[in-house]
Amino acid sequence: MYLLKSLLIVDISGCSSISRFPDFSRNIRYLYLSGTAIEELPSSIGGLRELIYLDLVGCNRLKNLPNAVSKLGCLEKLDLSGCSSITEFPKVSRNIRELYLDGTAIIEIPSSIECLCELDELHLRNCKQFEILPGSICKLKNLRRRNLSGCLQFRDFPEVLEPMLPDVPEGACTFCLPGDVTPEWFSHQSWGSTVTFQLSSHWVNSEFLGFCLCAVITFHSFGHSLQVKCTYHFSNEHGDSHDLYCYLHGWYDEKCIESEHIFVGFDPCLVAKENDMFREYNEVSVKFQLEDMYGNLLPLHLCQVVERGVRLLHTNDEDEIYEFDLTGCSSFSYSPDGDGDVLEAIFQAKREG
Repeated sequence: MYLLKSLLIVDISGCSSISRFPDFSRNIRYLYLSGTAIEELPSSIGGLRELIYLDLVGCNRLKNLPNAVSKLGCLEKLDLSGCSSITEFPKVSRNIRELYLDGTAIIEIPSSIECLCELDELHLRNCKQFEILPGSICKLKNLRRRNLSGCLQFRDFPEVLEPMLPDVPEGACTFCLPGDVTPEWFSHQSWGSTVTFQLSSHWVNSEFLGFCLCAVITFHSFGHSLQVKCTYHFSNEHGDSHDLYCYLHGWYDEKCIESEHIFVGFDPCLVAKENDMFREYNEVSVKFQLEDMYGNLLPLHLCQVVERGVRLLHTNDEDEIYEFDLTGCSSFSYSPDGDGDVLEAIFQAKREG
């Protein structure tokens, strides 16, 4: 294959008899090696300077990657899911955008991850030995998706969550992880399906960033798709009212889970920013409902929101935003029979006037 200069895509996925990394043309851009018996990558892989995507899913004989992988300056996506012999965080180029390390034996992420300034997605689902997420990860301002579901040894979350800072007011971000306690940082909390609180006279102004939402969900023999519908009911003393809603998206296929999880999301609530009528409302109720991906309400005996929290964010709250942490969520609940196989929540704002 080395002489095939025009070859850009190679897919030998599932060729379980292949145990050595083949020689490829330096022009290769997409390389699919999932399910092969490859045990190591040669240092010569650093010569594939045009490589964009490297798929090594399920290569369970593959050992830790060579330092030469860091020379792949065009590499945007590396998928090592199911590579159970991988014990070290791979050394990759700072241009990497997506890292899938699900099911590896990685124990910790080095503080040098802060150099991966373009990283947008980091997946560590079902890394049973994973323990440490460094505080330096908070410097990754482009990081929008983190998946730590099923990391049974993981306990301490970094104190700062940079993606919720004011430099991303026009976007939405979310994460999901095992846990059963609403962080104290959420100023408005309640049991039941709804949390209600008063709004100040100038709550929606040029410094308004949006709402931060939190839901603690308990599951019982759950095996369905999931999304969390958050409905805002704005009102005032004159009887005027208006409803908006957004979704915390969970997973789209059927997942078996029996442990409690925390969903946290940031909603920029653009409609409220752009419409002056919201200045007239002085109270809001936020109702959390669990639906499948077709919009059908899920029965309480399968899953239920047991706690919820809301916090308004303004630019002058920056000091308090930096205090956001999940270190208070030290009580984790896991079921040894459940696989905790949950895709990281994807937060997608939806609106209806």
